Amino acid sequence: MTKVSIITPTYNGEKFIGRAIKSVLWQTFKDWEMIIVDDASQDKTVEIVKKYVYKDSRIKLIELKENTGGPAIPRTIACKEAKGKYIAFLDQDDIFYPENLEKRVKYLDEHPEVDILYTIAWAFDEDTKKIINYEHGGPVNLIVRRKVVKEGEYFKPEQNGVDEFGMLYRYFLKEKDNFNKQALLRKEPISLYSRHPKQGSYVENKNAINFVKRINSLIEEFTEEKLKERNFSDKDKYFKYTIFMRKIWYSRLGNFYCLSNNLSMGRKAFLNSLKIGFNFFSFFFLLLSFTGYRPYRKIEYLLRMFQRKFLWRMKVFYYRIKFKESYIKGLEILKKL
Repeated sequence: MTKVSIITPTYNGEKFIGRAIKSVLWQTFKDWEMIIVDDASQDKTVEIVKKYVYKDSRIKLIELKENTGGPAIPRTIACKEAKGKYIAFLDQDDIFYPENLEKRVKYLDEHPEVDILYTIAWAFDEDTKKIINYEHGGPVNLIVRRKVVKEGEYFKPEQNGVDEFGMLYRYFLKEKDNFNKQALLRKEPISLYSRHPKQGSYVENKNAINFVKRINSLIEEFTEEKLKERNFSDKDKYFKYTIFMRKIWYSRLGNFYCLSNNLSMGRKAFLNSLKIGFNFFSFFFLLLSFTGYRPYRKIEYLLRMFQRKFLWRMKVFYYRIKFKESYIKGLEILKKL
């Protein structure tokens, strides 16, 4: 059995996909397969991938004839084809450090009680190749035992952009003890997470209406009533965590409603967040929503720029000192690729 299956959905990724594949080929851990599912790209993505497939049989390509609208369906297809004991995720524009798989596989081998393992990433600006944040970094920092994606019912297209969260929450919902089967490997980054305008998770490129639908899907799927149906009580960790996350989801939902010029629904979402518990973000943006759509959008944009240009830089300043070797290695990798 292959030890690790690396899942990579791709769409119009000719600029990135070769780089992602190279970061897998240079892994110090060699027992892997990489399953790339192309979502009907219109550029040279498939042509580039096929060159690597020809050179290394561990790389597999699945071509979809029609675009599915996001990574959820390609991820599901790849996971169902996977032969690995562990499932790792690498989006087309992200990068593994050479020792990434080795460290994560070693931890899972030594901790059979852990089903879900997280790591941390350095986020980098795609244009400047500068490290701009220290963060979770999405799927690139997730590796799971294969049963997790199956019990989590794979990835739902209506949750594109947040589909990995939906899969994990469904897994947690299966058994009470599942929530305790996750761990953080270490706080030192061993991956690089790309930030660029064409990226689905980049705020300036987000379609607010689409994200309203996606976050609503999470809210509707993980309700307090459904938790109680599964015999979770308000004392259970997963119950508390889900209620906390609903507060965050409602805050984000309110923001996307307001950004789509639906201020009344945005206010309702912010109020729902505040009913669960006080959240300064929800309270502030609820008040801001009464200024009107244009002022709201402008102030929200300015605050986001403050976050990126000041708060993110402060985080990088702190963590580059704490994790000096990881930071330097990240810069060297970005120069190399």
